[in-house]
Amino acid sequence: MDHVNHHHPDYDRHIDRWRKCRDFSDGQNAVRTAGERYLRKNGAEELKDYEARVSRSDLYNATWATLKTLRGMMFRKEPTSDLPVGLASYFNDIDAAGTSLRTFARTVALEVLGVGRVGIMVDHPPRMEAAPISLRVAESMGLRPTIQMYRAESIINWATQRIGNRTVLSLVVLQEQAEVRENEFKAKMVDQWRVLDLDERGFYRQRLFQKADGNGTQFVQIGADIFPTLNNAPMTEIPFYILGTDGIDPKCDEPPLIDLVDANEAHYQVNSDLRTTLHFGVPTFCISGYVPEEGEVIAVGSRT
Repeated sequence: MDHVNHHHPDYDRHIDRWRKCRDFSDGQNAVRTAGERYLRKNGAEELKDYEARVSRSDLYNATWATLKTLRGMMFRKEPTSDLPVGLASYFNDIDAAGTSLRTFARTVALEVLGVGRVGIMVDHPPRMEAAPISLRVAESMGLRPTIQMYRAESIINWATQRIGNRTVLSLVVLQEQAEVRENEFKAKMVDQWRVLDLDERGFYRQRLFQKADGNGTQFVQIGADIFPTLNNAPMTEIPFYILGTDGIDPKCDEPPLIDLVDANEAHYQVNSDLRTTLHFGVPTFCISGYVPEEGEVIAVGSRT
């Protein structure tokens, strides 16, 4: 039986490529920490010898150098905005955490360049009062819309449906982490799943789920269903946008630099072989005073 943590097939097809792109853009320490994911052990090589070989293997981070340069080219001119007066204050704090719109845009661009996929959700906290309130009062109460970014790895499932003449998102499942305090001084992070969908009436709904026992396969909903409103009316679209290299589309695009990342991986492996050879040297096998019989072959090589 499928549960709320079920993965879309495209997600499973691309997750390893996203991980590789992130590891190589993160640099040498991330690649070394990944161990055998990018540098396999040789036969009966003992763990201590393998770890020593990894520590001698260095990475020239061509991936990050390219990403940084491409993003710099995109933002070589300061971006401009044309916001209504009522939204001008959002330019310097787009997510209610102090992130400016410019910084947010640079982060989104880096995600698209790095893995070819990123999600943006326009969110609004629920409000209990039914009566309309002014924008100033709403902001003073912290009741203001925000824009939140979700990395490709967090968007685990999605679906679309045809409504009228348009194909729209009808389901998005986001894997998050929530902080749960164990006591006054200690907290732990637990997985939770945020489900955005259109209910049977076609209204936009949010739900949160966590595992019932922490590690099992039973899930429980946290809190009640949330129905965000726009102008005091239910919304009929999911305000979640998946950006890829080819535009706004839920399908998974190939990471734009995957060929460079693969070449960076091959360079890392070859460089590891070279440095291991330089460290140990390669003994040359010699035979003296022996005449092979006719047709006899003596195989000599690094593994023979």
